[in-house]
Amino acid sequence: MTPQTKLDQRRADFMKRLYQASGRDNQLFTGLWEEYCLELGAHYRDTPDQCPDVMNFTPAQSVEKEQS
Repeated sequence: MTPQTKLDQRRADFMKRLYQASGRDNQLFTGLWEEYCLELGAHYRDTPDQCPDVMNFTPAQSVEKEQS
C-alpha cells in the first residue's frame, strides 16, 4: 500500500467515525468535516489549557505530517 493510499484510508476511516458519532442516519457526509472543525475550534477556544501548541503551528507542518 502506498503512503498516499494509507493516508486516504485513514481519512476515510476518520470520516466514518465522525459520521457514526454525529448521530446522522441519512448517509450524507456533507458538512461533517466542517462541523467537526467548528466544534473542535470552539472547544479549544473555551478550554485553552487543553489546546495543542497552536502558536507554533503552520499549515506546512500539517502537510508534512500527512505525507510522512
